[in-house]
Amino acid sequence: MTSRLHTLPNGFRIVTEAMPGLQSASIGLWVEAGGRHETPAQNGIAHFLEHMAFKGTRRR
Repeated sequence: MTSRLHTLPNGFRIVTEAMPGLQSASIGLWVEAGGRHETPAQNGIAHFLEHMAFKGTRRR
């Protein structure tokens, strides 16, 4: 199998790989984000957003 890398004008990268004989599709998503990619001025923002995204409600 041969993988192909496509880069969109906004910098988003897409990797495609044809698998002849299959009639299904699979998608994987990797995002270059998080603490590893924060600048010193942004330090802690990814961790804060993680807590906000997964914060429970009063009922759960």
